[in-house]
Amino acid sequence: MRTLPAYYTILLLTVLQQYATKDNVSFPYEYLFFLQNYAQSMDIFYVSWSLAVEEQFYFVIAPLIALSVRATPKHTLILLLIADSVPQLLRLLDANASSTMTHVRLDGCATGFHIHPLPEYMEHACSICPISRNCVNSGVVLLFRGPLQPSLERA
Repeated sequence: MRTLPAYYTILLLTVLQQYATKDNVSFPYEYLFFLQNYAQSMDIFYVSWSLAVEEQFYFVIAPLIALSVRATPKHTLILLLIADSVPQLLRLLDANASSTMTHVRLDGCATGFHIHPLPEYMEHACSICPISRNCVNSGVVLLFRGPLQPSLERA
């Protein structure tokens, strides 16, 4: 939420600059709803694609968390591994139009989401068991992130 005022301010200034300096400018409505990473061309405010991916991730992850509350840890782990593997598979098969599209980048957001509490729990978990469940789950997630990480070439 704290990034939204700055995002919309810069977007407004960028659009005003476009209207002031270019001919035949159309308003980029997809930027209002963080859909610019699926637009045909991101001619303005290119760096906003990563914020669009993040915002779309939050729209996807909230319902998944709500559904996983009733799931067993085993089913939750399977769901996480599938969610992390699908973008890797899409990149491997070159089944994406651009590396800025959310369905190709969700695993990066998901990995950060999976491991964000790790420092807080690592000391306690590893004191109970050297190879605790947190350590193993995080290692599995990181293993799947390896060599298939996409480059950030400009679309």
